Amino acid sequence: MKNSSKFLTLSCIALGLLYGCKKFEGPSSITATPNPLEVHGDSLEFTVKTKVEPKSGMKKKGTLIAEPAIKNGSDNFKIDNLVLSGAQYPEVKKQGAEVSKKYKIAYNDKMNGGVLRSENFYQKKSTKDKTEVTDLENIDKCCVTTSRLVAEGDYLLLSAKDRNEYRKVVPLRLEAKFNFPKNIDKIQADQYNKSDIISIGEFISKGLPATKITIVGFASPEGSLKRNIELSVNRSKEVQKWLSEQLKKAGYTQYLDSSFFAISTTSEDWDGFKQSVKGSAQFSQYSTQIFEIVSSGITEDEKETKIMALVGGSKNPEVEALLAPLRRATIVVEGNEPRRTDAQIDSIATTFVNGRISGNLKDIYEKEEWLYAIGRKDSWKDKKVLLSAFVQAYPTDYRGLNDLGAIQLSEGNLDEGSRNIESANNNKKGDNIILNNLGKSQDRNGKRAEARKSFESSISAQSTPEANFNLGVILEKMGMYPQASDRFNNARSLKGAEANMGLCKLMMDDKSGAKAALEASIKNHPDHAQAHYLLAVAGVRSNDKDLWVLNLKKAAEASPKMAAQAKTDMEFDKVRGTNEFKAIIK
Repeated sequence: MKNSSKFLTLSCIALGLLYGCKKFEGPSSITATPNPLEVHGDSLEFTVKTKVEPKSGMKKKGTLIAEPAIKNGSDNFKIDNLVLSGAQYPEVKKQGAEVSKKYKIAYNDKMNGGVLRSENFYQKKSTKDKTEVTDLENIDKCCVTTSRLVAEGDYLLLSAKDRNEYRKVVPLRLEAKFNFPKNIDKIQADQYNKSDIISIGEFISKGLPATKITIVGFASPEGSLKRNIELSVNRSKEVQKWLSEQLKKAGYTQYLDSSFFAISTTSEDWDGFKQSVKGSAQFSQYSTQIFEIVSSGITEDEKETKIMALVGGSKNPEVEALLAPLRRATIVVEGNEPRRTDAQIDSIATTFVNGRISGNLKDIYEKEEWLYAIGRKDSWKDKKVLLSAFVQAYPTDYRGLNDLGAIQLSEGNLDEGSRNIESANNNKKGDNIILNNLGKSQDRNGKRAEARKSFESSISAQSTPEANFNLGVILEKMGMYPQASDRFNNARSLKGAEANMGLCKLMMDDKSGAKAALEASIKNHPDHAQAHYLLAVAGVRSNDKDLWVLNLKKAAEASPKMAAQAKTDMEFDKVRGTNEFKAIIK
């Protein structure tokens, strides 16, 4: 501190004006508002006012230069000068003057606990030299940092559980056909070697569950209706008998009841014949006439007589070629593909995590089954082992890259985590899960503007509590409290969201809204020390002694860190001397 008014100028002495010659010693006051300074987002916003009293000795040709700074021990954070020019105040000698300036500066944690002070200088117009005048100390305290008590959370999203395409039940439909010679209803030996029949036999032999079996017996339309009815019925019975024997051998006792089978017959397959004619180059010219005859109301025997006369009779080899495939019986077996049980899938995953499988899981799991196994693991440590192997096997699959990157971020591995999440985003643009994690990565890399855009894009693609929470944190850090509060309201299911909403309302001076949100947070999460601490702040601000005492006590009991913070927190300056405060903060 310096006072530079010890000597009178020689000119004053020479003129004999000793009584009217006063040397300017500096501003009468420098004040700042708010007091103490408050942090909002990452900034300090305040106004500094400098005042010069009348008859202070300042001349209208002189300039007062205030050089304010926030000083905390050896750290000195200078801010822009505040200048009061006498030329702008012609009556400064008689009336004095004052000037104010608004500041918005970046906050640094080293400022906390410091004071705003000012070194002051006076410059006459006749010289470029600055003369130091009275410095002003302790203009304002720094800082109230309540806005920085936002709970950030670690809300990352994984893809494997919700994005895998694994199906525990995959419907299976097997169709087979036995063909029969003309006027024959017994299965011929060569039919058992057909691939479609073998497939049904294999399905049965594996003991796989069938959900439905349908058998249909057919007869070609030539011949008497009576005989064709007999043939179609007997052919379906023959196939049912064969199928029952196969089921019995495989142990399907529950399927031996004939009521399980859905059996029907088509005694004269005119529909099949129409389709055969339609696809035949030789007979397609008759297709319209045949369709008209089949659709007419005449008897089946009359239909046969007219159609066979039209195409040259059933003994015609080309006609026989159309009729032969219609003498058949079909089987449709519906069931499910064989799949591993969840217990089997989990067992393979656990064995691999424990290092007891040295081979490639790609040879054991199907791709989607592998992701399903990862999604079933609760431990992120176990997931990481499985994901590392998955990414090696499928290096471009966005789901594996995203999940591995998210786990790496949660472990503090910022470089690898960010790299994998960016790769996932490159392989799957617009995915809300990846965009949420990309925002977390960008935020941790100091790219707040980019992080905000990523969270907004994630919400636009699909709104989730996690992305709303993360965006709320960004907005709160920017001092955008109403917008942040809305986002936290959309994430109320997550721990910390209601506490953060209460913090935003506290910063908006909505004490009742802050109290309601913080009490809701405590109701849902009684162990959340930060919510108790903020409710204690709300109690001090609203002069509610019972509220601040109860909640400061609970915050201190839950967290020694909160108790230590309260010792120096300016929010508690009004109550620091009370017995209740001293008893809590021992």
